[in-house]
Amino acid sequence: MKRKKIIVAGATGFLGKSLADFYTEQGHEVFALVRSEEGHQAKNTLVWDGKNIGPWANEFNYADVDALNNVCAPQPERNDQMMRLLRENLRMKIGIRADEWILEIGAFVLRTESELVLKSRKVIPKRPESLGFKFIYPNMYDARKNLVS
Repeated sequence: MKRKKIIVAGATGFLGKSLADFYTEQGHEVFALVRSEEGHQAKNTLVWDGKNIGPWANEFNYADVDALNNVCAPQPERNDQMMRLLRENLRMKIGIRADEWILEIGAFVLRTESELVLKSRKVIPKRPESLGFKFIYPNMYDARKNLVS
């Protein structure tokens, strides 16, 4: 297998960290695109505040990057639908409600901001699709099914 250079956005989050760890274990060179250098194990870190381009942006050779992982799909879903399907895939009969006050506590523990969940928008990857990118899993149901299998 060819060693690949992969950028993982949100590598301190649950899914991003899992992806970064998986790719690293597979022998790939992983770059963690994060908001803070704390809370992750990636050897290569690209810190980005989400607004300003960091100094690494001009030094990084994007032509050598094989993949950028930003967990999204061309068919976004509401959080309650996503969590219901995730519980089904994991065979969990019940789940704890994620009310705002619970998210605030979790965000504090993870050293992040709850608004990333509370005020998130539907992200539709128009640019990658316009460039001919084909999603292996175009909807969250199939992606989650693959993640938990």
